[in-house]
Amino acid sequence: MGKLTAYIVGLFSAIALSYYVLSSYYSPLISWVGPIFGAPLIFILSLMFLLMGDVLNHLILIPILIVVGVLIGLGARKGTKAIGAAITVYFSLWGFIVSSLFSLYLESKSKFTSLVSSVSSSSISNGLPPPPSGTNFGTIMAEPLFSRIALTVEKIGQTSLSGSFGSTGTGLSSTSFSIISGSGPSSFLGIGGINVSGPLGILAEAFVPFIIVNLIIIMISSGLTGRFLYRRINKDKIAKKANKEKKQGKTKEVIVFIILALFVLSFAGAFSPYSVSTTQQNFHNDNGLNSYASLGNYPLNRNPVFSTTKLVTGISSNNNPQISTSGNNSNQDILSAGVIGEQGSSYNIFLNMALYSGNSNSNWIYASGQTSSIFTLVAETDNLPQLFRSIENGLGVSNTISNSSITSSTLWNLMPQSVIVMAYNGTLANTSSYATTQVGSIMSQLGGSDGACIVQLSLGTSFIGISDSNISLYIYTFTANYYNSENSMVNDLSSTISNSGSNEIFTSGMNSGYLVPGYSSSSVDSSIFIAGFVHSGTFSNEISKYIGINSTFSKGSSIVFDGGLFAKSHVVTSSSDVHTISGAQIYGYDGTIAFSSSNANYGMLLGVPEGKSSANFTIIGSYTGYSGQLSKTANQTIQPNGTFSLTSIELQSKHLYPANLQITTSITSSGSNTFTVETSVINMDSNSISSVTINDSSFAAQYNGEVTITSGKLISSIASLSPGQNFTNTFTFTANNPGAYSISEPPVTYSMNGTSFTNYGTSIGVSGPTPLVVTSINGVWYNSLNESEKFIGITFLTNEIMPGFYLFDLIILLIILADIAFEVKSYRKWKRERQNSQP
Repeated sequence: MGKLTAYIVGLFSAIALSYYVLSSYYSPLISWVGPIFGAPLIFILSLMFLLMGDVLNHLILIPILIVVGVLIGLGARKGTKAIGAAITVYFSLWGFIVSSLFSLYLESKSKFTSLVSSVSSSSISNGLPPPPSGTNFGTIMAEPLFSRIALTVEKIGQTSLSGSFGSTGTGLSSTSFSIISGSGPSSFLGIGGINVSGPLGILAEAFVPFIIVNLIIIMISSGLTGRFLYRRINKDKIAKKANKEKKQGKTKEVIVFIILALFVLSFAGAFSPYSVSTTQQNFHNDNGLNSYASLGNYPLNRNPVFSTTKLVTGISSNNNPQISTSGNNSNQDILSAGVIGEQGSSYNIFLNMALYSGNSNSNWIYASGQTSSIFTLVAETDNLPQLFRSIENGLGVSNTISNSSITSSTLWNLMPQSVIVMAYNGTLANTSSYATTQVGSIMSQLGGSDGACIVQLSLGTSFIGISDSNISLYIYTFTANYYNSENSMVNDLSSTISNSGSNEIFTSGMNSGYLVPGYSSSSVDSSIFIAGFVHSGTFSNEISKYIGINSTFSKGSSIVFDGGLFAKSHVVTSSSDVHTISGAQIYGYDGTIAFSSSNANYGMLLGVPEGKSSANFTIIGSYTGYSGQLSKTANQTIQPNGTFSLTSIELQSKHLYPANLQITTSITSSGSNTFTVETSVINMDSNSISSVTINDSSFAAQYNGEVTITSGKLISSIASLSPGQNFTNTFTFTANNPGAYSISEPPVTYSMNGTSFTNYGTSIGVSGPTPLVVTSINGVWYNSLNESEKFIGITFLTNEIMPGFYLFDLIILLIILADIAFEVKSYRKWKRERQNSQP
């Protein structure tokens, strides 16, 4: 019965090790959709990783495969039996993957239907919960196998297009879109000469080599272990040999094992159709200073006050500022806008640009190797869903952004938070090395890690006015500490962009952490930070048409820039009927600034709501050839002389802002899979509010069927809430699956002075428990058998004997007990024979 023992031990050890160890490599995806799809998803991901993973790219696979093989060999106690059991286990694991897929479908049929419906209606956020922090497109694509699967699908698609349309005439073949986390593919076996064509050939090239290599590792380790154990157990039955020959035999076994192990590893390297990059390994859930998105409390929109037209009109002057091209540290635009929205949030926009034609600096943005690209952009974002909804509700922008599926909360949360975008003249094959070098340089300067290329795009014949048959675009993701990386970029540009005007506010805000979400409790809530350069040439001229600067650039000059959009909630609340709002309050900066550089154009816009349908604007500017009157009258331009304080710039507002409410949500564990959620509202305002309602029902809706509300209410109301008074809603739920459960921004609706408002709380999450592997295996088998019985007409296998224990469990248990009994009997027989053989 050794082979049966080997099979049972090998199968269970492979499943258990994959479940507990390899599943951690898929933490971003499991954290997001684990609550919906449960343990079957963990089995599918981890076992596919075990069977098809690249052992050179993920060294953790080697010891796991060897451990499984050794356990099989110990159970078989003979080399040939062990190898046979290893092959049986290997193919049984594929069968278990199929069973897990079947079980996942059966358990989550309604979720699949909802998801398919969401995709077909372009509203994926309705089918899945919002991704937790650490889960985005970059971290998911960096998980094992995903980049290979995506590249394989792309190659199959290209093959199909090429077969249908040909390589010329249609233009389809000139565009390539790649989602990868490694370099491009090499030929099969890494040696060339093998022509792989067609979908089946592409699939074989991508996956079969790894399947074979991993199987060989298990076979070798199990076979050698079984052979060694057999020789040890039956040494008296084996032909008598001299002690010297026995020692030589042992030595030979060790040598053979080492040689075979090295052969397998080199074999894996030869099979691997992808090169290995040390900058693409192991994305982590930790994204700098971010945990769960800290979403501020701000109400839904009412009547629009700020329109896009007003903002554009307000920020532009009557003159078109011209930038010349002489000088190394001149020709700059230092622009900003700071406004208070109708919901009391502040919005600060900074854009600092300068022409640069030298290469004297050593930091990343000026290094000589960087100018080979057409442009390079580094962008870091935080809390995009909150930022865009806040803009819509606070500035009166059309709600098409939040209502559109492409800007839904789910999709925005899936966007990588730190990206590097680069474009080059040339083909992907000719420019990929430049991109790799440049990304390495940037990440080194910024302290970034876990870089991965997620997009390679051949733009074809034209891109924003550039006429070139070969324009290549690259998008890389990376992780970084926001404060360190963003300050590094700002400091890198300090020698070129004058630290004057609104750039003083921007630089100070970055250094203090005020403009870095999550840095402190007083920091902004959400942001988009950008920095980079545009190399000289046609692209710079095309860009200039859209930003209003002179399009005649000198050859060899570049535009360098930094800036961003930053939002902070609750800057102004309803504590009084008439508000005097200073520029310092709008920008979060109480220092002084000066328009001190004669080579820079300065422009600042400040705005606040004045009433229900109007706004109060002030423009502070110093443009070449433009003179403005020194006045604080609304909608007038101030041209200051010398140093001035933003505190001195005051704007009046009679707008009714939302109440100052402190909304907090907490989650406490009440057991292994039971959690209590408490949402509390404290009225910090000087006005009373009425008809107050806390609504947590969205939580149950997004995890429909996967959580059970065991006590409390999802919606609670109170007639009024006086200043300083507290109101709380509490409920308890049980989580059925592993993953992150997010309590997303519980809304608080209320009425004040006859106007209805909705404020939002903060998002918070908790991790659900991972069931025991035995429990999860049992669930997969039950679902598969229960559905199969409907087709074969047998229903007794899933009869429940006791809670969670079925007839098929009893059959399996009896088989295991019988095997143990035979093993015990075999051991006793061996022991007697050994005793009888003693002289």
